[in-house]
Amino acid sequence: MNFVKGFRFHPTDEELIEYLYVKTFDRDSLVQVIAEVQDICESEPWELPGRSALQTGDNLWYFMYPPKYKYRNSKLISRTTLKGYWKPTGNARKIINSDNGEKIGSKKTLVFYKGQCNDKNKNKTSWVMHEYELQAIPKATDSDQKTFRLCKLKKKADISSFETGQSNQHSLSNLENHVANNAMSEV
Repeated sequence: MNFVKGFRFHPTDEELIEYLYVKTFDRDSLVQVIAEVQDICESEPWELPGRSALQTGDNLWYFMYPPKYKYRNSKLISRTTLKGYWKPTGNARKIINSDNGEKIGSKKTLVFYKGQCNDKNKNKTSWVMHEYELQAIPKATDSDQKTFRLCKLKKKADISSFETGQSNQHSLSNLENHVANNAMSEV
C-alpha cells in the first residue's frame, strides 16, 4: 500500500490481538495492512520500515512473523540480529477483552541495542518493538492454530542527547524565553 496523506493506522492493543487471531487461524486474506516477514531478526530495525505493507509517514510499522526459537524444543525466542539484539524491558502485560474481561493476549516491550549481549558498553538505540502474543485457545487443536507474533515497531525521537548526558530542559526553556520575548515585543 502506498502513502496516503491524512490516513493513520493506530489500532488498539485489543484490535491488534484480533488481527493476530485472524492470522493465526489461517484467514490471513483479511489482514492486508500488516506485512508478514519470515524472521524479524534477519533484518536490522532500520531495514524493516521498507518491508512494511502500510507506509503512512509515521515512525510506526506493523509486522507479523513466526517466532524463531533458540533451540528446537525451547520456548526461548532468538532475538539477535547481525548488528545487535532486542532486549526485553519489564514484564509482559495482559491484554484484556473489553467485552468479557478475559485475557486475550499479552504484550512485551523490547528495545534494540547495537553490539552483543555481553558487551560492557550497552549501545541503546531509538528502536522499540511492542510484541503481541495471542493467548492459547483451549478448544483449538494444534492443526487449527499456527504460531505468529505481531510486532509494532517504532522509532522514537533521537536519544543521542540523552546518551551524552544532556538534558532537554535547556531547549524547552529557550523556546519559552523566545515565545515570551516575542509576546512582549508585540505589546
